[in-house]
Amino acid sequence: MFGDRRQFNPFSLLVGILSIALAIIMVRNPLNSTISLIYMIAVLLIIDGCSRWSDINSIRTYQKTWLYVGAGYDIFLGILMFFVPWIGVVLIWFLFAVSIIMNSLLELWLNQHAFENHDGAYWFNLVLSMLGIIAGIIVLFNPYLALSVIIFTIAFFLMFYGVIKIIRSV
Repeated sequence: MFGDRRQFNPFSLLVGILSIALAIIMVRNPLNSTISLIYMIAVLLIIDGCSRWSDINSIRTYQKTWLYVGAGYDIFLGILMFFVPWIGVVLIWFLFAVSIIMNSLLELWLNQHAFENHDGAYWFNLVLSMLGIIAGIIVLFNPYLALSVIIFTIAFFLMFYGVIKIIRSV
């Protein structure tokens, strides 16, 4: 692919076109895209929990109880999200909002080192951390905004990925 001679790659073109089509479908149908995303996460949780459960026997430790609990929790949560998808929607919304707030608080805490080192980025990081905390609180109280941001971010990634695949196919 990176040699002197470039050849047409139909598989890369097909993947690019399908990625762009999926991005357009996700933007046009955000509710169905959210439910599909929940089902994919549920299946991945079940598969991950089952694989971790089977790997526990190969681990030589006496503290396997927490490993069993974690694997069982993944399987339980995956099954629950698969049969009651709105639980997954609420879970993703809440985790997204909390992760924005926690990340901003961490950046705010780490910013004290920039102040101690007289780094010029202190005020910039301070303002961005505060804006992140405010955005996280807004997203925490507006689930539709959170889910829209998640779906449009995934759609943007798929669109960008599709364009790159099409460009590399020729």
